[in-house]
Amino acid sequence: MRRTVTIIFLCILAVSVTGCRKARVRSQLKGMMESTVVLPEKVSCVFGGEVFPMPDSLRNKAKLIIYIDTTECTTCRITHLGRYDGVYEMSREKGSFEVLFLLANTDLYGVPVTRYLADSPIRYPVYVDDDNRFPGLNPAIPKDPRFHIFLVDGAGTPVCAGDPSATESMFQVFLGAVDKLPPKANQERR
Repeated sequence: MRRTVTIIFLCILAVSVTGCRKARVRSQLKGMMESTVVLPEKVSCVFGGEVFPMPDSLRNKAKLIIYIDTTECTTCRITHLGRYDGVYEMSREKGSFEVLFLLANTDLYGVPVTRYLADSPIRYPVYVDDDNRFPGLNPAIPKDPRFHIFLVDGAGTPVCAGDPSATESMFQVFLGAVDKLPPKANQERR
């Protein structure tokens, strides 16, 4: 009898903890979706072996932000940027959003991330938060890396959160959000 009560108690505890965790995730997502995402003033772009300032024209465009901070294996994420080829191609075709790979400024094996990127064969522009200000400017974005990929409209309001390359269902959610963005003619292209 005592063992049965203990097992029932543990099951109830497990269910309540899971429910609390889901409620916390929902609350974090709601807070993020009600915020405005701000890009730091100093962002470098690395592309074609060169490093230059991010074009200001990118600030007011809809964009899929893929933020990679030091809580993740940065070199692993850089190596696997190709998983976003389809999203990047969709960006070019539709013209309604840009793809912004934004990395925290860190050293990789003693080499500054900008130098590491410049020396890597990357097919897309990659951006570096020079002063690592992105998290401080956007406290509504949870620390959980699952929330570090999101689509924002031209005003910086999140319209979709989640990695479109993760699952087919997430890609469909992302596609629905992209279809609601203003078409190419209404957005300035770089």
